[in-house]
Amino acid sequence: MSKTVARYARGAVNRLRLLSKNLLEEKKTGGEVALSQEIRTPQKNHDTPIVTDWGQYQIPQRHKGKGPLPSRLDTPALLSLKNRHFGERCFVVGNGPSLTTTDLDALRWEYTFGSNKIYLAFPETHWRPTFYSLEDRLVMEQNQREIIGIEQTIKLMPEYTYKYMGDDPSVVYFRFPHICDPRKPLESKDFPGFSINAEHCVYWGSTIVYTQIQLAAHMGFKEIYLIGIDHSYETPKKMENGAYVYSGEKNHFSKDYRRPGEVWNKPQLEVLEHSYRAARTACEEHGIKIRNASRKTALDVFERADLDEVISGF
Repeated sequence: MSKTVARYARGAVNRLRLLSKNLLEEKKTGGEVALSQEIRTPQKNHDTPIVTDWGQYQIPQRHKGKGPLPSRLDTPALLSLKNRHFGERCFVVGNGPSLTTTDLDALRWEYTFGSNKIYLAFPETHWRPTFYSLEDRLVMEQNQREIIGIEQTIKLMPEYTYKYMGDDPSVVYFRFPHICDPRKPLESKDFPGFSINAEHCVYWGSTIVYTQIQLAAHMGFKEIYLIGIDHSYETPKKMENGAYVYSGEKNHFSKDYRRPGEVWNKPQLEVLEHSYRAARTACEEHGIKIRNASRKTALDVFERADLDEVISGF
């Protein structure tokens, strides 16, 4: 057994032992979740990365009936994640050009959310996101096989993706309502909506980052750091049915992020910024701090943070 595999195995065993202890304490106290400080704060000064598996989280499996949605939705699983990480910190990882595998390796000791084609970084890093999400239908349709093949993560997905993911036991589905016309979201006074109770729903905000901020709030995280959120795009001249056609523009961490001729949805930066402001306000009301620790970013909605200082603790 290699040293890397051994470290992962020790991490899984240790965290499972700690989680089992806390589950017993939870049972004794009538169901109140009270995670120990050792689980609450990831340990950074040792060589055991956080390892994600179903045994660690004890997430209930869905009933594999063939009833129509929303009966397939994973309310028990979502409830099991409610405040599971109360008081802890996490990192929402974007896919911008500023993201590096060196930074991902440094996050192996942290709770992280990955999305979209983050799997393209996997061959160059031992890091895997604790949680993975996707909401863009084009990305889902064009990369279904790769997304289904992602391992060592818990996939938190909008209900519509059941069409593609099916009864995959690593997926937890949630309701994902659009409370406005997605073509003109800013015309709705109710947009975007914000939920800290994912068992009820998670609201669409025109970016997966907004979705994952809500999921992090649901889990009780009190510090949310953003990285790889460059918030700027090169756009090609060619469009097809209202979507851009990839022509070599560099908008992501990997040169292979887009295939030649691949279509992608036009980013609406003003809509994203509206959603980010809503997230900032909602999180502040719940005592949650969001900081932007991206190496390079045009997003000024959130307080900036130095990633190296955050990771080192200084």
